[in-house]
Amino acid sequence: MDGNIPKTIKINVLKRWLQGLSMEQIAREEGIATGSVSNIIKECRHNDSI
Repeated sequence: MDGNIPKTIKINVLKRWLQGLSMEQIAREEGIATGSVSNIIKECRHNDSI
């Protein structure tokens, strides 16, 4: 899942999500798809890691 997205972007996505930004805002700021943001969050919830 999202293996091609660098770990630094995944960390930024999770930080922004925890700050309360919407998935759309995060996707726009990181230059990735909204689905990728969703997958990163799901992956973190499922694996409890990045």
